[in-house]
Amino acid sequence: MAKDATAQPPSQPHPSALPKPTTDATPLTEPVPIVPAPPLSTYLATSPTTIISALKLIADSIAQQRQLASRALIFHPLSLSLFIGLLGFLTSIMYDGTNASLPLIFTTFAGICMACLVAVRGATAGYINAAEQLNLGFLKPEGGSIGGEADDILVTTYGDLVIGVLILRFPPGSGAASSSAASSSTAAGGSARKGAKKSQQPASTSTPKDEDKTSAPKTVLVRAWTVKMRYRGTGVGRALLEEGVKLARERCRSDVKVVFDKEHANCKKLLPGLFMAGFSGREERARKSLAKVVGGESKGERVGREPAPPPVEEGGRSEGVE
Repeated sequence: MAKDATAQPPSQPHPSALPKPTTDATPLTEPVPIVPAPPLSTYLATSPTTIISALKLIADSIAQQRQLASRALIFHPLSLSLFIGLLGFLTSIMYDGTNASLPLIFTTFAGICMACLVAVRGATAGYINAAEQLNLGFLKPEGGSIGGEADDILVTTYGDLVIGVLILRFPPGSGAASSSAASSSTAAGGSARKGAKKSQQPASTSTPKDEDKTSAPKTVLVRAWTVKMRYRGTGVGRALLEEGVKLARERCRSDVKVVFDKEHANCKKLLPGLFMAGFSGREERARKSLAKVVGGESKGERVGREPAPPPVEEGGRSEGVE
């Protein structure tokens, strides 16, 4: 029997057999709520909690200098040359041409490596001691009393987390009280200055900027400058310097000198100068950054520009800013 030349179309399912659409269907993906970033602010630290957090950040940066010193000591060409030379000398003495001497040679090498690491640890232990000894006395001038003027601490906070610290030491006569009035910039302060101009007693309205221009400009010392390592490169350190220079000019004069103190928090150098090239380079970069901020030049940016928002905090360490 011949097959049908025409193909039969496939049978369609009955409408009652089709799945009915559900009216309470939920979307496959739910929108993720956007959490606003914590505020980024820079201000003078006055509360004991903030001051302690700032000092801890500085102490952390001092302790981390031990890592830089250890790397400089271990990977310096002179250290590597002496180490390789010592291993070669011992190999020439201990190797007798047979494989029986190899275990003794490897054991000796391991012992020498451990002894060198212990020596490096001992040579750089002073940074840990310096970090542990940092306390509130660091904020007082030499011989200063407990009730005298202390250094000013500028902090940058990301939410409740202190991520940057700048400590300034002002010359005598420019205390925190005048700084608070200069940095508040409130409407009441502005109206007070207008009223002072209208007053007939010019002697009572004198400000640091009204001093004799022929006198030598005052010098403000930067005692510490550090940023949490996770937030470096985001403009936090530069913004701190800008705020510090702005505060110095408001409290003293526009031609005030802002320089790093010779005895700043990260000035400790435990190794010979031969191994301190990394430290010297960091200090030089920091001084250049400060000079650019004081001169109002840094790649065309103006002083007082807001820094970029830092990344979300997920832990991290701090490190002295170069």
